[in-house]
Amino acid sequence: MYTLPSSSGSLPPESTLSTRQDARTDDPKHSPRANERTVDLRPRPLTLADLTCHLGIGEGAYGAVVLLRVDRDPEHEMDLPGALIAAKYTTKRTIRQLDRTDPHATKYERSMLARLPWHPFVAGLISAFHDSRNIYLGMELIPSGTLAGHIQKNGPLDNSTSRFYFANIACGLDFIHRHGIIHRDLKPDNVLIGSDGYLCLADFGQAKLASENDNDWLNRGTPGYMAPELIHVEEKSYYTDHTADWWASGCCLFEMLTKRIAFIGRQMLKIHRRTIKGRYRWRPEDDWVEPGAKDIVSRLLTPNSDLRLGCKGTKEVQAHPWLESIDWTQLERRLVLPPYIPPEPSLDEKWHRRPLPRKDVDQDDVPDLEVELPPLEQLYNDQFVNLDP
Repeated sequence: MYTLPSSSGSLPPESTLSTRQDARTDDPKHSPRANERTVDLRPRPLTLADLTCHLGIGEGAYGAVVLLRVDRDPEHEMDLPGALIAAKYTTKRTIRQLDRTDPHATKYERSMLARLPWHPFVAGLISAFHDSRNIYLGMELIPSGTLAGHIQKNGPLDNSTSRFYFANIACGLDFIHRHGIIHRDLKPDNVLIGSDGYLCLADFGQAKLASENDNDWLNRGTPGYMAPELIHVEEKSYYTDHTADWWASGCCLFEMLTKRIAFIGRQMLKIHRRTIKGRYRWRPEDDWVEPGAKDIVSRLLTPNSDLRLGCKGTKEVQAHPWLESIDWTQLERRLVLPPYIPPEPSLDEKWHRRPLPRKDVDQDDVPDLEVELPPLEQLYNDQFVNLDP
């Protein structure tokens, strides 16, 4: 923001100006800034009319994800015609139904992300839109898949790679925890790999403010990654804190090193019992895993949250001997060479455990978006080139 003096002429002498200010400080109409006009140097906010929908790239529990391209003519030096974003959309009808049963499911992701400034380890919210049918959340496009897909394709990951990825997750958790937010659904499926090889935390649909001490803490998250205190709470005690995310980070690290989920079972009750007791095991074929890695997993997967690594904050985690080779300052600046650089992204590759649904988007699904059916043939930042249908 910049301010310009009014067009009434040059400013009066300093002594005169001081006298006027002293005489009229109680009258807002005669404030020294009353005749100044504010100039907003930001580009005009995006609207649905500025975007073109090209194809569906995923589906979720309450909606779908589509690929959008910015197609408005550049009006500002910060406009990026051709920029690609991912938009999660949910029908208003679905939202009304969920509001009656689970208001948290539809409201928290936007409100949590809106509280956060941009950060390299969190997939940020660009804007929110709505039309006659849907609510849209325009998100950063992180184009190289999920950590879960990478583990399934290339796992188990070696000690060095797992250490780097865990440090990325720690940076993301440190950022959201410093802003008073607990993710509550951290898992490899909700960690995205950027084109530079660094990770970003995503999907804040279950996130919550740490300051909210209410009964909405129980059974939030994904079985197998939920901390014991999210499954079993003492009577009249519903509150948990950021240590639930550190538990989930331990589950992610175990999965990276073994290509197995730490707490698994054929029945939900069995998964919950194993989680509450902290019962997971290393197999003989895991003998190549460094003792330090096993130790940090053990300390993160401590059922008692008061004794869990991370209960005293991120610095406690960063100080673990297994992470002593990490230069945290360089890592946060993304100056550390990642162990894996993804190939040039293609929307035909697996973003999740299944191939992307390469399907046409029905115009009725997104009534206020112009739909351009595949094939999408464009060149933007050398990322998407001549995609075949």
